[in-house]
Amino acid sequence: MKVSSSPISKKINRTISSFILICLLGLIFYSIDASQLPDFDSYYIMYYKGESLGRNYECFYNITLFFQKLGFDYQQFRHVVLLAGLVFASIILRLRRNSYLYHSGSLGIFPDKSIKLLILISIFIFEFYLIRLRAGISIFFFLLFFYALQYPPAYKVNLPLRFILLLGIVLVSALIHLQTFITIALFIGPAALWSRYIKLNGSLNKFLYFTLCLIAWLALFWLGISDSSLEHRGSNLASNLNIVRFVMISILPIMIWPFLRKFYPGNERELRGKKSFPYLYALNYVCSAIALLTYYYFSSVAEVAGEAIVRVMTLSSFGAIISLALGGVAYRNIMALYILVINSLFFLNSIYG
Repeated sequence: MKVSSSPISKKINRTISSFILICLLGLIFYSIDASQLPDFDSYYIMYYKGESLGRNYECFYNITLFFQKLGFDYQQFRHVVLLAGLVFASIILRLRRNSYLYHSGSLGIFPDKSIKLLILISIFIFEFYLIRLRAGISIFFFLLFFYALQYPPAYKVNLPLRFILLLGIVLVSALIHLQTFITIALFIGPAALWSRYIKLNGSLNKFLYFTLCLIAWLALFWLGISDSSLEHRGSNLASNLNIVRFVMISILPIMIWPFLRKFYPGNERELRGKKSFPYLYALNYVCSAIALLTYYYFSSVAEVAGEAIVRVMTLSSFGAIISLALGGVAYRNIMALYILVINSLFFLNSIYG
């Protein structure tokens, strides 16, 4: 056997290739003039004057204070956040490699290589690690928590210590940006828990999952995007939801779901684990789309809650990325592919359109 084809050399080659790809992505983002991006001035104020913004920004400001004491100015802090985004990408690629044995070549749209997944998640990194920094940091810590749960360390770790560390990581994610934490937990939590602990063994089970997800999303929209929450965010953030975007993120996924279900084989054979995650995530997203449709037509404040709705639904991209990492860039993940691509295109249009 040639040395170049040994498992160790293949692993080294994959690691080097991923590192080079991530470095290239980092150089591209580093070259962007951040001062021309949305929220640049807002985060400048948060960085230096966050103590005047209230309790919601306290944890984020404490993080910025830590970097200020280290001598980092605002631009250097942004570079650190970008670095966190690149680490985010490396963790996602690692999730993909660790889950690769679950990927079926017969179901692949194209070979599941790192470069394809990296291209797909690049706009997400751009949005959350160059513009929406607070949400991006919250997502970063949530991903650390998720990865640690999926892949416990091979070496022995004191269980109470591990529990404390995991609790600390997830609390940091929540404290940095509670709204982001709740939303991403809703997008991937049900699928993660159900795929790990419960078999898909019948219509009643699936109906229960669907019902619980739908109730949770209805509660989030009605309680999270209310008159009081909009007043708290500020009248300047009141906006209409683009009707084309509304159709593409809500009505169309609901309409195509009955046709997409055939791309999720195996769920009728009582499978559980990573292989059922794409199906469960897609079904959960359909629940969020139904809840959004209901909220949009029956809520009195929906017509001025466009910005808040968009901030909720764009976080579905995080769940889609996790689904692609665990299930592969394949037909079984066609809903996740659709969600990630649509959110990315609308984001680019909002920035450069």
